[in-house]
Amino acid sequence: MNKVEKSINTLVNHVLDNISKNHDIEITSLQETIAPLLENSPFERCQGLVASKNNRPVCRSKVLRGFNYCRRHVPLFEDGSDSKYTQERLQCTATVNNGSRCLKNTKEGHDICGIHLVKQVYQQRSQQNNIDRVHCVYYEDDEDDVDFCSGFAVTKDEWFCTKHQHLQTMYERVYGSKNLHEYKNNSNNKQVQIIEKFINNNGY
Repeated sequence: MNKVEKSINTLVNHVLDNISKNHDIEITSLQETIAPLLENSPFERCQGLVASKNNRPVCRSKVLRGFNYCRRHVPLFEDGSDSKYTQERLQCTATVNNGSRCLKNTKEGHDICGIHLVKQVYQQRSQQNNIDRVHCVYYEDDEDDVDFCSGFAVTKDEWFCTKHQHLQTMYERVYGSKNLHEYKNNSNNKQVQIIEKFINNNGY
């Protein structure tokens, strides 16, 4: 009996002992019931892939009767396709936090799983939002230059960030528009010197 088998037997005996004490069941009866499950009979290993940092990323689970794959992998390969290319294609190609390959199956029509697809969409939206963001137009005068707020407008349809949002209504009348986009696209607006400086400073 190897180290793993000894550990399993110790654990099982401990569990059976607890069940016997807590439920007033003969320990011998429990041992006889579970004995068939502990027989050391050889079984065929699944041919599916799992995440691994070594050169043997093969699943070690027991196959289901009549298949070459375990319960987890058989839905992917029950059509009989056993090629390495098919297995690689159907396993998510993304990596998880520890650097290993994701174990989940790919989402239909994609090369990554549903969870990583959601993350990818979120990242793309975040990047687009960052592109669309407009700096807050609030400023303070000093002797040498104008110091604009480093924050961003609450939305692209406003001039000010959360801290200075209370100035929005007042400055809509001053600037003749509700936001930067409207200001730039309204040909009837007179140029406001501070807004022109704001545009030049931020490259809008």
